[in-house]
Amino acid sequence: MFGRKKKEAAVTELSAQETAEAETPEEPARKVAGPTTGPYDVADRQRTDDYVDLGSLLVKPFEGVNLRLELEESSNRVIAVGLQDEQSSVQLQAFSAPKSEGLWEGISAQIEESVTSQGGIVDRVEGRFGEEVLARVPATGADGSKGHMVARFIGIDGPRWFLRGVIGGEAALNKQLAKKIEDCIAEIIVVRGDSPMPPTELLPLRMPEEVAQQQAPSSPSPMGAPERGPEITEIR
Repeated sequence: MFGRKKKEAAVTELSAQETAEAETPEEPARKVAGPTTGPYDVADRQRTDDYVDLGSLLVKPFEGVNLRLELEESSNRVIAVGLQDEQSSVQLQAFSAPKSEGLWEGISAQIEESVTSQGGIVDRVEGRFGEEVLARVPATGADGSKGHMVARFIGIDGPRWFLRGVIGGEAALNKQLAKKIEDCIAEIIVVRGDSPMPPTELLPLRMPEEVAQQQAPSSPSPMGAPERGPEITEIR
């Protein structure tokens, strides 16, 4: 349901900015994360000028964290946001959701079924954003060694939206090393918009205007040629 062929745009480091946040709003209609923990609905945040605007997702800059936009191969549209530090990464996507119920319960069950059908192991664990799915899928390394592809799946149900994150690298198993990536997730702002959309439809993403201008043929890009980033999962 969420699988698409994709390629990745060039990486650019986000510079940290010190800005005062607005006062914490009242509790929104969120089933997992609240206004003191994030991620947030855009209606909960009065100030967003220190965020990178990617359309349905607003991303707060963190020192040492890189942003990678994943593009659908056939259409060249942005379909996911990747954030990575030296040890870990997360892929983020936001989807439309019904007003009356969340999506995480059903989607997490689909993830579990998919992993177990491949001979993998799934653990339900309690994490910073509620119940998570820790998945281990059998895999073979480049040297022929046997191991597992490891990933943490998180899901946050918000008001008429659902945010899915797939955490890879050291943060998949090491909670201490996961803090920076989790802090990035906690500061995400979701912009659902008012247009009617069927459940599970991907909310539109876009490349920042300044990045698009840098990558235009008439303007040399300081970010260099596109390159492939680390995989969401890794063999262990």
